[in-house]
Amino acid sequence: MTAAAWQSKPSWGLITTSDRAVNPDAERYGYERAGMTTIEVDASHRVVLARPRRVAELIQDAGRSTNV
Repeated sequence: MTAAAWQSKPSWGLITTSDRAVNPDAERYGYERAGMTTIEVDASHRVVLARPRRVAELIQDAGRSTNV
């Protein structure tokens, strides 16, 4: 590997605003620094269980925007 994929490929991040395991501000900072497309969801750290439809939509949006 010569570089992290996020440096040359589009990437997406999901910020869970009610997360108590990972600080949402830290996520925002990291995602912004990496130039990622982000969405925010009012959910806890277990967002896949709390908001599965929104997680699936993010994955679908990412796939469509990269023609996967």
